[in-house]
Order: sequence, then structure tokens, then C-alpha cells
Amino acid sequence: MKLYVLPVEKACNASCDFCITNFRETSKKEFLDIGDLERVLAKHDLDSIEITGGGEPLLHVSIAELTSACVEKTRTQIYTNGALCERVAGVEGLEFLSVSRVHY
Repeated sequence: MKLYVLPVEKACNASCDFCITNFRETSKKEFLDIGDLERVLAKHDLDSIEITGGGEPLLHVSIAELTSACVEKTRTQIYTNGALCERVAGVEGLEFLSVSRVHY
């Protein structure tokens, strides 16, 4: 099973013409709570995790903590526009960091 983690809801530091975020319905919370994520991670046997979409995931104030929790569980990758890569620079074990070449 693959888990898609959307740590932010519509928060982004870019304005890409092709982005579908403006057409998505948002949840009541803007940022994923680490406790909520840890409960989901504890319940499921996961093959991989993708931290992605909904906005720019690296805008989450606790993105390194969220990423570390995911990496401890299984293979984890992040999709980003690349502007804030330093926020996960110290996270060990990330499978890959996919940076959009469209943003820049």
C-alpha cells in the first residue's frame, strides 16, 4: 500500500499556471498534525510514502519531523518546487527528493 501525505492544504510559494490546487476542495485544517500522521503510520503496513501536493509540502513548519516519521516507517519521497529544500537537508534516509523543473 502506498500512502500519499499532503502536509499542507493549498499553501504554496509559487503560482504555476498548470496547478490544480485552485480547483481542489480544501480540508478544514491547513496543515497536517504530526500526531494525526503518526496514528495513520501506526495503523498501516506501507510499501512507500509520497509527501506531495495540496500545495508546497516544504512550507509545513514541521516538515523535517513529518518526513523523519515517514522515513522511519518505509521508503519515502518528496515532491517539491525546490525553493525550500534546505528544510529537509538534514533528514536521513529519504529515498528521493523530486524537484519540479517547471517552477524555475
